[in-house]
Amino acid sequence: MDNIKARLYIDSRCAWYGKPLLESGTLGTKANSQMVIPHVTQCYGDSQDPEEQAIPMCTIRNFPSEIEHCIEWGRAKFDSLFVERPNEITKYLENSEAFLKKAEQGTSSDVRNHLEKLRNSFDLSKNSNFESCIEAARRQFEFLFNYRI
Repeated sequence: MDNIKARLYIDSRCAWYGKPLLESGTLGTKANSQMVIPHVTQCYGDSQDPEEQAIPMCTIRNFPSEIEHCIEWGRAKFDSLFVERPNEITKYLENSEAFLKKAEQGTSSDVRNHLEKLRNSFDLSKNSNFESCIEAARRQFEFLFNYRI
């Protein structure tokens, strides 16, 4: 289950039919597990989970069902495109040797992905007129909202 409401429903059905429930979940770095045996142990619904403070990334990426999920996805995408990537480009332009040395501290695939994103960001700067910027934005929009969604 990906939310408390669904877990409570499954717990009630397991209790009704006398079936054991093995419940576990994660949220960020936090993890939880519980074995429920009807009429022997405490049911999942007998205790209250703290209110969920963050939206699980798997929900945002694969099964957004509420407006908050879409808002969080858009915010994360905006940060990636207009905050993180420009900051990386600025760091590279200011001191490319230090940037590359820091990038090498990750795994080889991390470094390759990092440099690939950086290179793709520079591709637009080669054709830095208004029309090419609009065309790049249109392609990005089509990718995110026509093909990827």
